[in-house]
Amino acid sequence: MLSEKEIFKTVYEKDLVEFAKFSISILEPEVTYMHNWHVDVISKHLTAVVYGDLTNLDINVPPRTIKSLLVNVILPCWVWTRLPWFRIISCSHSSDLSIGFNILRRRLIESPQYQYYWPIKFLIDLDTKKKFGNTDGGFMYATSVGGSVTGEGGHLLITDDVLNAQDAHSETKREFANNWYSSTFYNRLQDKKSPKRINIAQRLHENDLSGHIAKKYKFETLVIPMQKEEGQVETSLGWVDPRSLGEFIHPERYGQEEKDDEYKGLGEYGWAGQMQQAPVPAGGGIIKKAWIRVEETSHLQINSKLISVDATFKDAKTSDYVVMQAWGRSGSNLVCFDMIRGKWSFQKTMKFLIEFEKKHNTKKILIEDKANGPALISVLKEELMGIKPINPKDSKEARVHAVANLFECGNVIIDKNIKDIDDFIKELTFFPNATHDDIVDTCSQALLELKAIKPYSYSVGDPLQSY
Repeated sequence: MLSEKEIFKTVYEKDLVEFAKFSISILEPEVTYMHNWHVDVISKHLTAVVYGDLTNLDINVPPRTIKSLLVNVILPCWVWTRLPWFRIISCSHSSDLSIGFNILRRRLIESPQYQYYWPIKFLIDLDTKKKFGNTDGGFMYATSVGGSVTGEGGHLLITDDVLNAQDAHSETKREFANNWYSSTFYNRLQDKKSPKRINIAQRLHENDLSGHIAKKYKFETLVIPMQKEEGQVETSLGWVDPRSLGEFIHPERYGQEEKDDEYKGLGEYGWAGQMQQAPVPAGGGIIKKAWIRVEETSHLQINSKLISVDATFKDAKTSDYVVMQAWGRSGSNLVCFDMIRGKWSFQKTMKFLIEFEKKHNTKKILIEDKANGPALISVLKEELMGIKPINPKDSKEARVHAVANLFECGNVIIDKNIKDIDDFIKELTFFPNATHDDIVDTCSQALLELKAIKPYSYSVGDPLQSY
């Protein structure tokens, strides 16, 4: 017959949820823990990773739902109850945050309550805030984005909010975090035949680490938004969000009143990403999907024709696109009737632009006079008429806001036969959180120009139509 100690020990070792309750009572004794279903769901998927039923797991949940405490503190300590030889490496966006989690782990493990069931002994010569080990060969190591993990190998790799919310719109910092993960952290597994990787984060941008992971690797994704929305996907473990549409994740702790208060600070984009785990609000960003008219335009009488160009010519797979769009006016509507784009060299960009202008005979070409634009303008002025350098004074977002009303009022039409029409719509509706914004830049540049042109009614073929 099992003793009371043996019964509790067995329960804690088998059930991560029960171990979490046990751990929170130690780490936060002054807090009355309010259990909720989402802890069960996350724990079920974490357990599957430890047991090998899942290998790579990406979890997207709102802040203040004990996500970091559960995944980055409690889970590693639970693993050591049965697998004390496990080597665990964790990473957060800052060294202070990551080390703080390691301190909490150490505090839990060395507590009398934990030691009563699992008397783990620490190594004297491997005992720092950043890294500590035990006599069974296991260790817990805390690093941060950009930190060194050279020579380290882990049985379990954990990343937790590797991108600071304040850096969400910095392409440089997003790319740095993603590249560091792929080139440095992802391959630090001790046993590559039994991979165990967990990323937990609130969504901040389409190309944050979760977005990067989804495009590059095979991860199971568990998404639990603050409020239930339509269109959520069942996980491979058979979990489906049980809530009614609009229901909050934990109404006893967070409801409509709290949402209204936080929404004032977060705004539509912040709420969509951090709370709903959708980097773009439902229906679109600045430009809503419902506003976009995608139609046949070949029958329209189009005047005031122009070409708008966004030029980035590095001829590399990782560079942005060169985008060329043909626009014009048809009555009160502004029409994009053609577009080409590609990752081209300088010479190819010149060649394609000359051909594009000959195809549409616009006699007006808008090229932003920044970055690669000046070089293109300088050379092409010898080849083409009507090149107009554009020097935008406002930010990209401000320019899109300035033309958003045109979409909202139904005055923008995009030809349905454009080759990359799906990407066109995606960029428009995901901006400013899209991976690329070249199509949007080209579009806003054209619309601002056309918006300033008086809608004279020239007939098709009139030589004045381009001016």
